Amino acid sequence: MRSVLLVAGLLGVLAAGQGISAGLAAAASGYLVQLASMGSPELAQQHWELLRARNAELLGDMTLTVEEADLGTRGTYYRIQIGPFPNEATAEDMCWQLKTQKLDCLVVRR
Repeated sequence: MRSVLLVAGLLGVLAAGQGISAGLAAAASGYLVQLASMGSPELAQQHWELLRARNAELLGDMTLTVEEADLGTRGTYYRIQIGPFPNEATAEDMCWQLKTQKLDCLVVRR
């Protein structure tokens, strides 16, 4: 698996059509909250922007990590994750807050 860290400030790079590879950085580690999994990096970025706009109070300051997951014959998916969080309890709390807004999520450790 390969991770791409897309810092919120790089959204302009993506919007300018320079592609996701322009936002490559070191992978996040620790606890992350996974929000969704999409079929392409572009769909992952679009879905993140939609989630963030609709839930600005919770997601506005979050850092996006898109993790590439090769599932063999099922294809490659791009997992939308936020964080890292300092510990599992903090990540679980964020996930709980998202669930109160009717968003699915799960805590992952990297």
